[in-house]
Amino acid sequence: MLKTLYTLLALYIATWFFIFLVEWWFRAHIGNPNIALLKAVKSISLNVYTDEYYAPYSLLLTVIEYITLVLTIISRIKFLKIIATENGLLGHRK
Repeated sequence: MLKTLYTLLALYIATWFFIFLVEWWFRAHIGNPNIALLKAVKSISLNVYTDEYYAPYSLLLTVIEYITLVLTIISRIKFLKIIATENGLLGHRK
């Protein structure tokens, strides 16, 4: 289940590149952006400029990330309990 969730999260994050304005990120974070690369990126992006799409996208992304985080932590705790039990580290007394 976690692998599926990780894949969903990665694909959902990747959609950002195709939906929203990526040109701003190039100009804001790269001092001298490669104009040819900037044009290529802009040509395959939908360049959505309105908040009515950005806000729901961001909220859903946040929810997916929190679910992924919680499930990962739960999975690791279960794994560590199994290892500790097998090695007699939990101190179960009969």
